[in-house]
Amino acid sequence: MASLFNTVYMQNGKLVQYDDMLVKMASTDIPQPEPPKPCIIGGRVYKTVVIGNQEWLAENLDYKFDGLVVGETEDNTVPNARYYNDDEASYGVNGKNYGLLYNWYAAKYLDDHKDELLPEGWHVPTGGDSSPYDRGEIDELMTVAGGETVTSGPSTAGTNLKSVDGGWVGPPTLDLYGFCAYPSGAYMTPYDDGERKFSGEYSYAYFWSTRSSSETKAYCRSFVPDTGAYGGSSPKKNLFSIRLVRNV
Repeated sequence: MASLFNTVYMQNGKLVQYDDMLVKMASTDIPQPEPPKPCIIGGRVYKTVVIGNQEWLAENLDYKFDGLVVGETEDNTVPNARYYNDDEASYGVNGKNYGLLYNWYAAKYLDDHKDELLPEGWHVPTGGDSSPYDRGEIDELMTVAGGETVTSGPSTAGTNLKSVDGGWVGPPTLDLYGFCAYPSGAYMTPYDDGERKFSGEYSYAYFWSTRSSSETKAYCRSFVPDTGAYGGSSPKKNLFSIRLVRNV
């Protein structure tokens, strides 16, 4: 019988995986936490992983919630999402499982309505700007997973969080924590006012945060063909992936 519990934990440097309510551990002297509740969103059970004091989705969100426009729209400020190349069969749950690509307005709408749309405690993460003075949840994830790419030296957060079987371009990937960041690309413009297009499969992944940086831009985290994971802002009309988080 398939397990409902797909969460992977890092405990004292050892991998802990729940499987049909049994805990597989490298050492039996480590206190065993209570199994987490399965994360069910839109009728689908999502894999999750606990990293530090945060529980994250271990796959990209693929949720057609009420209020979301799926497909092409002329209004870039409404909550909008599309599958890569508009091809759900190839990139949805029965394909590469890249999930939907959402604009920031969709991420913000989902977070604003989390009490009605999401399981208790789950939300879109804060952060994304790499500032050492105003850390958000997605920034803390990068710190735990390998640090920031700043004056302290190169980060390995990208290497440590990227999936090992997604065909990433660039250095080898390790997925040490089970986060499994897919090279899911985006629907975006390379320039703030340019034409958007689908691009970046196998080379890039972008994850929205809730934090706005200006009227037209918001913060996100990007994974590129090197070892790092970078913070910055992007036009809110661009379509990126979403990973939800819950504090534990």
